[in-house]
Amino acid sequence: MSAALFTPGPWEDDGGAAYFNRTGRIYAGRRLIAEVGNAAPWQEDWQYNAALIAAAPDLYSALKSMAEFWAYGMAKPEGAEPSADDNKRVEELAAAATKAIAKVEGRTS
Repeated sequence: MSAALFTPGPWEDDGGAAYFNRTGRIYAGRRLIAEVGNAAPWQEDWQYNAALIAAAPDLYSALKSMAEFWAYGMAKPEGAEPSADDNKRVEELAAAATKAIAKVEGRTS
């Protein structure tokens, strides 16, 4: 697989620090990646959009790792039993995906 061409993570949203403007900003370190906003006071979805954008590198990494592991598993002979390392890797991949999804949903884990 080729390397990602986007700004490396982690990306973090500022949690609406610019709330008076109804915006959220997403940063990679000090670099501004995106600004998400909505001028309509009854529409608060900008916060969820900011969380989704901020989690993009984590989601990408988890999905890429899963795809690579799946390709590895498909290359094994039919009927081959997974090794202890394979089982450990599955657990690590599931944990990474769960963590990325929790970030999108505003949970810590």
